[in-house]
Amino acid sequence: MKATELLRRRIAFSEVAFAELVLWQLPSSLPGSTHSYKYRLAYVVKGVCVIRYDNEAGKGDHRHCRDQESSYAFTGVDQLLAAFQDDIERINVKTVTLDVRAPSEALAEFAQVWKTGQGARSDRISFATPELLWKVLTAKRWELLKALCGAGPVTVRDAAGRVGRDVKAVHMDLTALVSAGVLSRTAAGQVEFPYEAVKVEFLLQAA
Repeated sequence: MKATELLRRRIAFSEVAFAELVLWQLPSSLPGSTHSYKYRLAYVVKGVCVIRYDNEAGKGDHRHCRDQESSYAFTGVDQLLAAFQDDIERINVKTVTLDVRAPSEALAEFAQVWKTGQGARSDRISFATPELLWKVLTAKRWELLKALCGAGPVTVRDAAGRVGRDVKAVHMDLTALVSAGVLSRTAAGQVEFPYEAVKVEFLLQAA
C-alpha cells in the first residue's frame, strides 16, 4: 500500500494570508509518530510560512513558528486543529501580556535573548509588584484600556465618550496610564493602545 493523499485544501483568511491543510494516509506510522497519517498544516502570510505543524519522517509531530521549531505532543486531531487555530489567532490579533516580574528578571531576559538569539516573540508590559499593577490599573483605568483596544489613536474627549465619563477625570486616568508606559501618546497629542487584546499573567504566592 502506497501513501494516499486524502485531502488538500486552502483557506483564504485575507487578501495576503491563507492556510493550507494537507493529509496523507500511510501504510504505517512514520518514525516518531503514533498515527498512520502524514500531515501538514501551514499558515502563510505575504508569501511567508509563519506557522506550520507537520510530522516529517524522523522528527515526529512538531511545530514551526517562523524560524523556531519545537516538538508537539500529538493527542488527537481535534487538539491539533485547536492548537493550529490558536496560533493563527495570536498572529492575527495583536496581544499584549501584562505581568508581574522584578525589573532584574526582565533585564536578565533581555540579556539571555541577546546572547542566544532565541526568545518568545511577545509584547509585554511588566510591573515590579502586584500592588503596583493594581495601583496603576484601577477599575476605571481597566475600563478605559478595554475601550481603547483596537481603537487606534483617540482624543481624550473620544475616550471619555467611549466609557461615558467626565472628560477631566478621563484625562487624569489617561495621563497616569501614559506615565506608567501602558499607553502611548502620538505626535498629535492623542493617546493610543496599539493592541487588540490584553492578557494578564501573574502568580500570587504566600508570604
